[in-house]
Amino acid sequence: MKKHIFYHFCFIITILSLWRCNNPSQAANPNSTPTPAIVARADNNQSTKIAPIIINVDSLLKQNDTLWVDMEVIAPDMVFDIRYATKNNFVGEVMYDCPKCFLRVASAKALLQVHNELKTKSYRLKMYDCYRPWSVQNKLWKKVPDARYVAPPSKGSMHNKGAAVDLTIVDKNGQELDMGTEFDFFGKEAYPSYTQHNSTINSNRRLLRSTMEKYGFGISTTEWWHFSYRKKSFKVSNFQWECK
Repeated sequence: MKKHIFYHFCFIITILSLWRCNNPSQAANPNSTPTPAIVARADNNQSTKIAPIIINVDSLLKQNDTLWVDMEVIAPDMVFDIRYATKNNFVGEVMYDCPKCFLRVASAKALLQVHNELKTKSYRLKMYDCYRPWSVQNKLWKKVPDARYVAPPSKGSMHNKGAAVDLTIVDKNGQELDMGTEFDFFGKEAYPSYTQHNSTINSNRRLLRSTMEKYGFGISTTEWWHFSYRKKSFKVSNFQWECK
């Protein structure tokens, strides 16, 4: 009887040991939360694909500001509606092979601060466009050669530098706040200086603008949704992301 109990005890210990080896996160402190990683990429102005760099989220603030980071990895609770990966945009064509929201580390850190502040008010950011390769900028310019709305490729857009975002605010149910016009509306009603909208729209625009400006973003003169990070300067890039 004692021998039977001993063998039974050894069997249980063996099973538990194997389970812990196959579940290292559980073998550690069961109350600890694994820290997610950021998939970053080194700066490169070419169209060649770049190998990812894995960065611990806790070390984001210490990283080189010129690295590229995927906002969907570091802020998955943002809403992503990358319009140029669809036909729902002002040119009516798919411009990106797949939707991605890459930014430079400096821009990403500032945008996270905006997002986190809005969350304290039960709001979130919704992203329409982030980094845009120079080759896509060139295509957009050929469609709409108007510097009021599309930066000429010879100069390059802040989007091409990973320092510009097109975005809006959504409520706790994911509904966009009324900003008076749709994204990519070309007309004076979309100008930030236009104040003939009703008080709700004007208030929504002020909330977006004031929060973005608080963390270093400047607004466009013709588009309420477009903001550029002004505290750092970056080079135009044609970095292309991989689609999986």
